[in-house]
Amino acid sequence: MASDLTECMAVVRALAAASRFRRWNSSPRSCVGEIPRAKHAGSMALDIARGVLTEIDEMIGFIARQGERLNMPVPNCRAVYRLVKGLELATQSRVVNPR
Repeated sequence: MASDLTECMAVVRALAAASRFRRWNSSPRSCVGEIPRAKHAGSMALDIARGVLTEIDEMIGFIARQGERLNMPVPNCRAVYRLVKGLELATQSRVVNPR
């Protein structure tokens, strides 16, 4: 099964834009969650905690839309996109309508 990063790079290559990106030098162990990447939560996690929109549309949403346009399977990217959008909506309604 491909990872979302593999899907992203396939779409970028199909768009003939791979040379515009530097190689990502992250440890494979951090990619699968075996070791933490950083001590802070990350900007999207902080956005979700605050109940504001994340940059998911511009990142994974873009890849999902381009994958569909290019008729390329990107199921992991679509799943991540939908999960984050669900978190955004749930958090926004919680922040707007606290019980």
